[in-house]
Amino acid sequence: MADALRDENIVSTDNFTGGKDLTNGVLAGLLQRVPVGAEFTNATRPDPTTVLVGTMIFNTDDNAPNWGDGAEWRDAAGNIT
Repeated sequence: MADALRDENIVSTDNFTGGKDLTNGVLAGLLQRVPVGAEFTNATRPDPTTVLVGTMIFNTDDNAPNWGDGAEWRDAAGNIT
């Protein structure tokens, strides 16, 4: 896990699965890799269906972190943002 965080600061499935590939490599080619701590506006952030569940970005419109749940972007309280 530490190597995934150190390796160009890219979020990977290792960060969420403890290094276990739960998708047998199927989803790996379909999902975007987002740099850890990347900043986006509401208009420029990736579609939440294209990033790994649990991906965190910093939303500069909200001035707060957002997390992808596989369908929506959510704030720390769990509200859709």
